[in-house]
Amino acid sequence: MIKKYAKASELPGLIFTFVWAFDLEQNHAYIRHHTDLFVSRGADVCYVELEAQVTKRLELNKSPNRLRDKPTKQDIAGSEQELLDSMKRYRLSSEPGEVTHEHYLRLDNTNQNPEQTARMIQWHFDL
Repeated sequence: MIKKYAKASELPGLIFTFVWAFDLEQNHAYIRHHTDLFVSRGADVCYVELEAQVTKRLELNKSPNRLRDKPTKQDIAGSEQELLDSMKRYRLSSEPGEVTHEHYLRLDNTNQNPEQTARMIQWHFDL
């Protein structure tokens, strides 16, 4: 789906989110594929790894925006269980030095609201 929109888009930029299981090679391949897709069209690609404490992640999981924009989140109990299970099953944070992409930011946004986090990302990448 991203490929379809990337080909047709005249947008100045695109943000997409992905829960990256760093212990799965297919997740690394997925990210490389999409990075190459955009870079081959002349785009700059920035990686932002957001980290937050479990309590913050559970809070964000039931925020009005998530509930409105992501149908899978509307079953709050099931969505929360999936989040907790995935945190047990996969390594969801990179190891130091693991992400070598030129434009990369690792940011703990536990104590930030979405607007503050967005401003920090904009500032870091001079967007």
